[in-house]
Amino acid sequence: MKRRVLCVISFLLIILAFFTFVSPKVEDEMATLVDARKRQNAGNGRSIQISTIALLWRDSDERIYSISEGKGWESGLRLSELSPMKYKHESWLDHVELAPGDEYWYVYSASRTPVLGGAVKKVTISKGEDTYLIWSPEAIAPIRDTPPTVTIGGDAFHGGWIPGSDVTIFDPPPEPEPEVVLPNSMDLISQKDNVALVSINAGNLPFFEHSVWYTFRQSIGEDVRIYSLNDVHQLTSSLPWIAGVGSALVCSMILCASAWIVTSKKGYSKKILLTHVVLIAVLLASLPLLLKCFDLPASLMPSESILDISHYAEELGRIRESMALMEDATVDSLLSSATAVSVLVVAICITAVCIYSSIAIFRTYKKSK
Repeated sequence: MKRRVLCVISFLLIILAFFTFVSPKVEDEMATLVDARKRQNAGNGRSIQISTIALLWRDSDERIYSISEGKGWESGLRLSELSPMKYKHESWLDHVELAPGDEYWYVYSASRTPVLGGAVKKVTISKGEDTYLIWSPEAIAPIRDTPPTVTIGGDAFHGGWIPGSDVTIFDPPPEPEPEVVLPNSMDLISQKDNVALVSINAGNLPFFEHSVWYTFRQSIGEDVRIYSLNDVHQLTSSLPWIAGVGSALVCSMILCASAWIVTSKKGYSKKILLTHVVLIAVLLASLPLLLKCFDLPASLMPSESILDISHYAEELGRIRESMALMEDATVDSLLSSATAVSVLVVAICITAVCIYSSIAIFRTYKKSK
């Protein structure tokens, strides 16, 4: 009876140690990354103007999120809503006016739609190359790399106006076909039906879908989704390390069960038991090292639980189908390679521990006869 109690306690201690190491990592990964900005009135009594991107969010009511320091159990940076009495927005304007007299620390953009009261992590935005997958529930109008041009006297001008003058060309132009014009920083790679692939030389890092959604919400639609292939690569490259973390827990549990079986025989070898304990300690001690080897992409994380498998399945399924529609096997190749390596890691670890445990149990039983 005493031995069984010790075995149960050992199992619980292993689980407790595992979550002690893993919980801070999960909390860090689930924090919403934000591009937070501060604006303060200059003292002239005028209102403060900020971009409407801070007000408009997909799948959310219009609101401006502010950042404040949490207290007690909710320490750290937390999200709250700026009172609607503090700002004014007119639909025909491209900015929001904040009431004068205060300092505002607001969310300009974020890795996902913010959750009130949720933890946030302020990041510094850098620039880098990326490839965006654009998906829409409906067919996307033809995409152009540059704005349409108007030719006058052999000279071409963008957008239907003459540089350096107030004259706009009104000679009734033909009704323009629906089209999407990319920003200057983007180039079209391919397009088919409801998906498109574009490259960008100076994209935001980390990738915030909200920022790109704001760019395309009017030309493509409010339901448009944008995925960063850099983030997809980051997610797939993390899978083998996650498999290693899971293997460390499973192998520790197997060793604990093996130790319980070994100690059930009188005259068991204390050396074998000590080896079990050392191996379990090594596996648990490896967790902090394994957890430092990867970072999950914020743009692909679920909103509530990191273990929301249906979320990953839906997002990756949509990405794979979209890439397959354009006959691009990049994502499939990444997922296949990552899955194969992950399975190999799990198989090798568990097989090695099972072989060791079997040998230890066999020697113990053989010695007891």
